[in-house]
Amino acid sequence: MINSSQRHGEAWQKKFDNIREVAIELFLRDGENMSMRELAKRLNIAVSGMYRYIHDKRDLFFLCQNYLFEKLTEDFERIAMDNFDDLYTTLYKIGDHLLDIAEFNFSLFKFLFMLEPPPSNKEKGPEEIKCQRLAIDGLKGLLIMGIKQSKINLNIDEVDMFAKILWGIILGPGIIISPMYDYFFESEELEWKKKYRKNVLELALKQLI
Repeated sequence: MINSSQRHGEAWQKKFDNIREVAIELFLRDGENMSMRELAKRLNIAVSGMYRYIHDKRDLFFLCQNYLFEKLTEDFERIAMDNFDDLYTTLYKIGDHLLDIAEFNFSLFKFLFMLEPPPSNKEKGPEEIKCQRLAIDGLKGLLIMGIKQSKINLNIDEVDMFAKILWGIILGPGIIISPMYDYFFESEELEWKKKYRKNVLELALKQLI
């Protein structure tokens, strides 16, 4: 399979990777207010020059999200490999990892799960077309494995829906424990987030295992 550096050359690929790296930094910092002008200034190129590498701002958004979801999937795969003989622990640690992101790296959590892609008047770009949520596909794979091992009480045709339900069960609490809600859930109990996370994960998995 021919990769992009072979199609465009190493110099093109280096610039493309640099655009993605700086764009991720700006999306994480500024969210929906991410500026293409600032991106171009940081890269020392004209805004128009960036369109040799990207379709538009919306496709840049998907380029960055796709890359970060690939990294998240790699994290989940490492967790699964470390706990390959214990499905409960695997699912618990995957949920715990997502809650870690929400609590301690909320800018990443927000970008992955809460930002709406920028609008566009163009047809879909290549990154939007290939956009795939590998992490949720990995979760569905774990559920299917659990069904085959008779560890999970689901039918195969319920896997897609239940994977979405599990995501929702984790992402909602992720918002609650994020810094965004620190003012809302004031508590004298310093350990409330730790206990809350544990209860959420145990309740979610109780429905499965």
